[in-house]
Amino acid sequence: MPKAAYFDVSAIIELLKGGRDILSMVETYHNFYTGASVAATILGGEEYMYEKKFIKNKKILGLLDSLEVIPFTEEDAQKTGEIIGKMKASGRDIGLDDAMIAAQCYRKGITLLTNRKSFKTIKNVVNLDLKEI
Repeated sequence: MPKAAYFDVSAIIELLKGGRDILSMVETYHNFYTGASVAATILGGEEYMYEKKFIKNKKILGLLDSLEVIPFTEEDAQKTGEIIGKMKASGRDIGLDDAMIAAQCYRKGITLLTNRKSFKTIKNVVNLDLKEI
């Protein structure tokens, strides 16, 4: 199976900024995904469309256009609850959005691209493939 990457909000923002580090990093991935909550925050928002008009780099535009939004399934919801339960049992509390993203990435075997530190704690509790940008 080709390598796949999941862009959380922080990764998409880095793309919109034209970050060279993230562009060089994604060259090893073949499929690009994001989740519904991320899409609602960034991809469906005016700021994305506004920024997209001013992006000159065709590689960034192509990458943004290739992001597939993964539907949130019942199995994802169950895994989300499991992650939240494990985090609470270990004395840590996380947000629902982070747990949802972690659940989708874990269940689908997708590498999570992020700069959010909260995912490091989730990685310690769930075997999450995490790549910090």
